[in-house]
Amino acid sequence: MSDRTLIVHAASLTEIQEAIGTAHQQVVDKVDALLRSADTTMAAWASETASRTAETAHRQRITDGVHRLAEALDKIRSTAAEVAELAHEAEVKNVALLD
Repeated sequence: MSDRTLIVHAASLTEIQEAIGTAHQQVVDKVDALLRSADTTMAAWASETASRTAETAHRQRITDGVHRLAEALDKIRSTAAEVAELAHEAEVKNVALLD
């Protein structure tokens, strides 16, 4: 049986957390901008028309999807932080065993 090794680069985990935070904000900002643009374009549409009803339903699906994406990105970011903390704790314990 071979020795098992786990190598964790704390800087890489930090980069992942930062990249996820940036990606999350960029997605939210872009979707918000697109929805505001759509609002401007469709401001004169009557709310009771079939097309406006369809647009409203589609907007809700987009909003729900962005919310799910944000939750997933946040979960990844928090998991990366947890892995970084666990890796640090393991390193501290290993140093203590070697001393």
